[in-house]
This record gives sequence, structure tokens and C-alpha cells, in this order.
Amino acid sequence: MINLENNVAARVISHFEQLTKIPRCSGQERKVSDYLKQFGEHLGLETIQDEVLNIIIKKPASPGYEDHTPVILQGHMDMVCEKDDLCSIDFTKDPIKTKVENGFIVGDGTTLGADNGIAVAMAMAILEDKDAVHPPIEALFTVDEERTMLGAREVDLSLLDGKILLNLDTEEEGVAVVGCSGGVRMQLEFPYNREMNSEFSSGLTIAVTGLTGGHSGMEIHLGRANANVLLTRLLLEIEKELPFGLISFNGGAMDNAIPRLAKAEIACHGKDIKRIEELAKEMEELWKFEHGTTDPGLTVAIKPSPVREFIEDTVRTNLLKAMLIMPNGVQAMNQQLPVVESSINMGVVITEPDKVVIKCSLRSANATLQDLTENRLRIIAELFNANAIKSGAYPAWPYKPYTKIQEIIKDSYRSLTGKELKIEVIHAGLECAMFAQNAPDVELISFGPDITGAHAPGEAMNIASVENVWKLLLEVLKNI
Repeated sequence: MINLENNVAARVISHFEQLTKIPRCSGQERKVSDYLKQFGEHLGLETIQDEVLNIIIKKPASPGYEDHTPVILQGHMDMVCEKDDLCSIDFTKDPIKTKVENGFIVGDGTTLGADNGIAVAMAMAILEDKDAVHPPIEALFTVDEERTMLGAREVDLSLLDGKILLNLDTEEEGVAVVGCSGGVRMQLEFPYNREMNSEFSSGLTIAVTGLTGGHSGMEIHLGRANANVLLTRLLLEIEKELPFGLISFNGGAMDNAIPRLAKAEIACHGKDIKRIEELAKEMEELWKFEHGTTDPGLTVAIKPSPVREFIEDTVRTNLLKAMLIMPNGVQAMNQQLPVVESSINMGVVITEPDKVVIKCSLRSANATLQDLTENRLRIIAELFNANAIKSGAYPAWPYKPYTKIQEIIKDSYRSLTGKELKIEVIHAGLECAMFAQNAPDVELISFGPDITGAHAPGEAMNIASVENVWKLLLEVLKNI
């Protein structure tokens, strides 16, 4: 239990604590959606749950604000579910364990879900607050933002009257976001048959672990190592010297998170194990030189494993070569602003019974640069006998230099802090992009409290920042 004495955002933090007890991984939002539906109905407010499990809760205006512009408070109810190697949590049923360190609420061995549970908690607090001064409120809680933006795509916007939308999915206090990159998902599939070499008497599992990981949009520019890329490099070094069979390659958890862990099972000659261990040690030392600052916990571990049928050699070689030359990381910087313009994250590699699948998240504020990266992946697929599949495209949120809500939030922030609010465009996907496309007459802005390490274990949220942003939200609503 977090000590909330004298904290004006106590109700917000309390709601957030309750949300950490409800499983809500992307694509598994039924329980949290039902919880929010019951919450709205218990308050006696008009509550709608749609077919994809989005929730809309409507609250009438405060006295004297009935004629003011209705406001949509929006956040997504799903979270990225990532855990440390030794963490035993079952995300489908177990609560998120949290701790308080140096003024932050921290996920204990897992992601915290502050992205974007804090938005849900703030909107819940507004809905039940009888003293808050505000225009008509429409709280919109969406599903599956982290994977497909399904909720933002499918919500029936005709159910909403609001002409101003406050998205609470920004992770830096003192910043308001007014534009973002678009994106798409690309998947490369390498079909294979399995074969067996009776001369391979030994099996090994090689694991690259302990990487920092992080958000593949907001942190892609930090140069953090990608576990899938590192393991590919090691396997190719082994291939230069020794015969082996690749039984499986699995790495990463979500395509929009920089992968922290990758494992490969191989079959090999027993006499070659010592040399494989030497090569692994050499590469580990090299990588600690390359990534010692960004990924200080990087480790390569090898342990015995069963010998099984392995992927045919030609497919293995094609797979590893393709992964080595595949673009990954920042592809271009914006020429006017200090922000990434285009990037790609090779987030997930999965060995399925008949194919190896590579899942990538592409982001870009520039459609031509995104097309360029897509074409590179298609050419790689053609060269190495793979199939390239595109899905989940979402638009960019175009920057508008002036809107009424920009002026309101800047004035509100200045009156509370005496400082100027930063207005930014970010290299990440926000649901605002879908709303900008589908409801162009709605003014949009995004803000939120300080959150660090989103999409990675140890994600943390600053408690004092939650209090500050809560005050800002109340001030903005009062001034609309």
C-alpha cells in the first residue's frame, strides 16, 4: 500500500493500484473492461461497452458548465506485459507486484502498466469527483493500443459529442504532444523442413540475456542493444568455423519493445562445445565494449539441452543472413526537429512448427521513408526465400501549429508553475492519430506524468509528477 497522506492525487493513485490487480495484457482486456463498465454503472453514469470491449462513460457538466464544449478524456486500458527472466508471474491471472523507490512506483520484476493505466485512473477519479469543475465529460477507454490500436480503430465516434480530446498517454511532465509518427507492422516468414544429423551428439541452448530493452519508439534513439541481432551475430560466428543445426530461435516479447532476451537451441558435435563456449565468451566481451553503457547487464549463457531435429541448413543460413542485414534502429532523423523521423525494431523472432517468423515494428513521420523500409524488407524476403506480410498500419498525427486546446493547456500550465509548457511531436504511435483521421474536427492534445522504462521490467512512475499532472488536468478542465 502506497502512503498517500496529503497527496491531492490520492484518489488517482488508489485507482491505479486497483488496476495493477487486474490482468490486462494487450488482447486480454475482458476483465478490466468489465471492471470499468461496473465502475461507471455503479456511479449511475451512462456507460457503453462496445463489441471490441472499449468503454465509454459519460458524466454531466458541473453547474454553470453545461454549455461548455464537451471534453473526451482518453486512455488505453491494455498494457505491455514484460518480465525479468527469473520472474514467475502469470500475466493472465496474477496481479502486478509494485514497490516504491525514491518517489517512484516501480514494477517489481515486470512492467508496471502506468502506460497507460494512469490515464484510466485519472479519468476514473474525474468521473467520481463531485467537487471537480468541468464541462460535460466523456471518458473513452480503448483496448489493444499496444498491438493493433484496435480500440481506436473500431470505436464508434458518433457516440461522442466532444470536440476536444485529452489523451493522457504522454510520459513526460511539462510536455504536451501535438503530433506523432505513423507506423506499420511487417512480418517475415521463413518456411522450413526439419532434418536430422546422427553425428550431432550434443545439444546446447545459447541465451543472450540481461539487456535493457525499452520502448521501440521513445527509446529507439538511445542505441540499446537488440538481443535478436546479437544472437544472430554469434550464430554466424559459429557457422564460420563449425557445423551445427539450428533447432529453434526465439527472442523478444512484443514487436514494439526492444528485445531484452533471445535464445537459440542448436545441435552440434560434442567435441565442438568448448570452441562454441569460447566464441560466446569472445562475443560477450565484444558486446560489453560496444554496449557497456546502454546494456550493462548483458550476459551470454550456454547450457546443455536435448538433441532434436533441426531446421534445414539452407533455411538456417538464409534466416541468419537476412537477420544480420535487416535494418534495425534509427533510419533517419528529422531535419528540422531533434526527433527520430523513421525507425524499425526487429522485436520478435518465433520458431513455429513449420516456419520461423520475424516481427518488426516500423515507425515514421514520413510516408516515403516508411515505404523505403518496407521495400527493403520485401527485397530481403525475396533474396532469402521468405514471405513478407504487412499489417496493422496506422496513420501519423499531423502537427497543427495552433489549436484552442494548445492555448488553454499552455495558459493553465503557466498559471500553475510559472513555466512554459513544451509543445512536441514524438516518434511513437498515439491513438490520437486514429482520432485525427476519423474525426478531423476534434482538437487533440496529449500529456501525462513522468514514466520511465515503459515496455520493460522496472517501468516506473513518479508519484509527485502524478500529483502535478492531476492538478494540471483539473485546471485545464476548469478553463475549457
